[in-house]
Amino acid sequence: MKAIVEAAEGFVYLASNKPVAVGFGISEPDHVKQIASWGADGVIVGSALVRILGEAKSPEEGLKKLESFTKSLKAAL
Repeated sequence: MKAIVEAAEGFVYLASNKPVAVGFGISEPDHVKQIASWGADGVIVGSALVRILGEAKSPEEGLKKLESFTKSLKAAL
């Protein structure tokens, strides 16, 4: 792990003195608020975004839902 952290640029997924981004099960504004309160530098919501797009009836609906979802996550900060 030490070699990975020393070689990493940007962020390391979950543990180091580099910026830490957490991304397991993040799908609600309350999750973002909690993770931020723990000191994380970022959250990863990829699965939630894929789920929203997959459940949408059209690309346009998916994009509107993504916009609403991401705004709600940002507001939690």
